[in-house]
Amino acid sequence: MKRLLFLFFFLALLVNNASAATLPDSLQTLLKANINDSTKTSIYKRLCEYYGTFDFEKSIYFASEGLKISQKNNWPVKSAEFYKQLGVTYYLNGSHDIALKNYLSAVALFEEHLDKSGAANVYLELSVLLRKHNDMDLAIVYLSKAIDLFNSNSDLNGVANVYNNMGIVYESKNNLDSALSWYSEAKKLYESLPNSNLGISYALCNMGGVYSLQKEYEKALEVLNKSLELRLQLDDKFAVCQSYTSLGECYAAKGDYTKAILNFKLSIDIAKEIHFRDILQYNFEQVANLYQQTGNYKDALEYYSLFQSMKDSLYSNSQLNQIEELKAKYENDKKEQKLVLANRENALKDLELRRKNYLIALGFGMVVLISIVAFLLYNRYKIKKDTELFAARANQKEQTAKSVIDAEERERKRIAGDLHDGIGQMLSAAKMNLSALQEGLHFDQVEQSMFFNRTQDIIDECCKEVRTLSHQMMPDALLKNGLASAVGEFVSKIDSSRLKVNLHTYGLPQRMEETLEILLYRIIQECVNNVIKHSGANSLDIQIIKDEKEVSITIDDNGKGFNMAHQENFEGIGLKNIKSRVEYLNGSVNFDSTEGRGTHVHVEIPL
Repeated sequence: MKRLLFLFFFLALLVNNASAATLPDSLQTLLKANINDSTKTSIYKRLCEYYGTFDFEKSIYFASEGLKISQKNNWPVKSAEFYKQLGVTYYLNGSHDIALKNYLSAVALFEEHLDKSGAANVYLELSVLLRKHNDMDLAIVYLSKAIDLFNSNSDLNGVANVYNNMGIVYESKNNLDSALSWYSEAKKLYESLPNSNLGISYALCNMGGVYSLQKEYEKALEVLNKSLELRLQLDDKFAVCQSYTSLGECYAAKGDYTKAILNFKLSIDIAKEIHFRDILQYNFEQVANLYQQTGNYKDALEYYSLFQSMKDSLYSNSQLNQIEELKAKYENDKKEQKLVLANRENALKDLELRRKNYLIALGFGMVVLISIVAFLLYNRYKIKKDTELFAARANQKEQTAKSVIDAEERERKRIAGDLHDGIGQMLSAAKMNLSALQEGLHFDQVEQSMFFNRTQDIIDECCKEVRTLSHQMMPDALLKNGLASAVGEFVSKIDSSRLKVNLHTYGLPQRMEETLEILLYRIIQECVNNVIKHSGANSLDIQIIKDEKEVSITIDDNGKGFNMAHQENFEGIGLKNIKSRVEYLNGSVNFDSTEGRGTHVHVEIPL
């Protein structure tokens, strides 16, 4: 049984019709108001689309008026849209030659102004017209162009429309499996998009047609009725008309002629109402054939006459000539393509030769590149090993420094303890013994008494010197009361007539870790001793500040200073000791000195 070839067709147009079904009277009233040309063209476009499937005269009128305004204002894309709508309307009205002229005008403008979406939709319409004239190969060419443009624009609805139309082409070529595959893909794509019930109905209707051809009538009727239900809900007469024709085909193939004739006549009634001449002609032919098969020759003759009359008006010689011209253009394009292919073949040979040369050059380049990469990897490995060795040496040096400083402080503690508890105690005992001896001795001469007293004084001086030396090596105040107290006690023993010392501390009420306090004390002690021994200063300011992040020490004197350019010559006067302790604490020390203007020392130790 002949499959209905116009279950197509530009679903985007029908979706637009559904959305454009507002109040046409209100839009026409608005046209009479004082509005600009841009607004007028928008209204004309909506009206021609609204009337496009059921009142061809009005649709053509509004499209023509919109085209005039677009051409007057030199709006090429809008002009192309009206050409396309005229093509659709003339096609539905059966004037295929006029439809073709308008399609060609539209696609030329769309392509000239790089409107991919517009060009894709016109190619889709051209494929429908060519399919109608049984030129399936050229129809596939235009469908392929349409799908490329829709994909480049990410227009999934347009892609789904092409899938549906591609399925119809393969169905017409009797390749039913491929057709069903295209329809199924279209249905899946429509289902993933919003507001696509009309598209789904077309995919279902087309699938039902294939099931009917495969003699799966119950399955066919099921999907055809689902399609009809969706279209009735949308109140789309154009689509409903096609559904009844498809149901008529299925019932006819099944052998249920009564239901087939009923559905064809329902389609005829709607086609007459909306002036859809193309489907009218097909329905007349099918009803005539069915009446003939049932023996009703009278009604068969009547419907056959209606069919013949409609066919003659649809397929005039002028229309067929236009289609042949398009075919001729297509054939010329194919010849040009062959020439292009021949040139491409020669170019490919040249390219192959160049490719071989490139491969040789590439091989040589790869050898060079591998050599460079190998060298870089080896160099990187060597740098890594050198870095690790440097880090190990630095760590070893740091550990050595820590060990030396720790050993030094332990030795200081030991010596301080020995001085205080050993020599200090012995000297105290000697003093006590001398005092006791003095009570039992009677000196005959004054010189003997004076000698004895001087001896006692020397022992007193030794006790004081031992006590002072012991406190310097490990002050009790540092161990008991902390850094601020120890530094205060240390500077209080300096002769203020020779060197006036000003001490300021901030943030030191709480004790710090013992080793840190000891090393900070040593740094300050070393700096002060340097000032006393070498600077000749009479004023010294010491400032110790502790916050959450660091301890900072600032020491300023007004002495003679030294030349910073020769700083290395002064390492022997204690700078080396200061630096080593600061480095041990991961801190930093800065010396700023000018000859004749004193010295500034700033130490920062992170906590």
